[in-house]
Amino acid sequence: MEKYKLWDDVTHNDTELYTRKEWIMSNVLKKLHEEYEKNTNVLDTREIYRLCDKKSFFSKSIWETKEVLKSHRHSNPAIFALNTGIVFLKNEIVFLTGDKQSDFWQITYSDILEKLQIQGNDVCKIGNNTNNAACTNEDISILMTLQRKIGHEKRKWDRDMQFLIQAQIEKENEILKIEKLPELRDLELAKLDEDGDGEIDLVDYSDFSKMLNKNQSIILDIDKSHIHKFIKLSNYLKEKNQNLKFLYE
Repeated sequence: MEKYKLWDDVTHNDTELYTRKEWIMSNVLKKLHEEYEKNTNVLDTREIYRLCDKKSFFSKSIWETKEVLKSHRHSNPAIFALNTGIVFLKNEIVFLTGDKQSDFWQITYSDILEKLQIQGNDVCKIGNNTNNAACTNEDISILMTLQRKIGHEKRKWDRDMQFLIQAQIEKENEILKIEKLPELRDLELAKLDEDGDGEIDLVDYSDFSKMLNKNQSIILDIDKSHIHKFIKLSNYLKEKNQNLKFLYE
């Protein structure tokens, strides 16, 4: 499974994420077309390619012989267009700026938020002042609506991805902890069994019992009640010793 990525970080190499991103933008275009298809300045797919295939001996239009549209007719088809020569393809927008084949420039939908700039009734590509196109007020309205819709999808994508990225980081950290657990356990247990005999290193409680038996007569001479208390302490040490060994094992 591919790692989660933010909108601007997704590339062609991220097959699954890129396909999903393309689908989102395609859906935005489809809905945008439905919203404006009745406008007089909007052309559908059939009309776009009819204009591209049309040839005239007397005068040329910006649409004629535009191989940029015709050569990728199947891999990157036109969804809809505007009369002024703005064509919304599946993967990018093409701006037709003259009647020669070379008179055009394009921008991907991924770049539309950062690199497409609208100045009055001119549209230009940031970073190259030669890329500009004159538009009508209706064109500008459609372009700004597209930018707004894609911006909304980008923010939603990044919000969802940030949540998933954080969840993935936490999961990976948890897996790492589990993988390192045996190593950490062995390190901690080694501190408790420095001589490596497989048993926890404890003070031998039996030494206390031997010392009690050896000095029993002296203790009785001092106070008989001490014997009972020392026996209870000995039993307590024995029980704690056994419990610690059990926990260690």
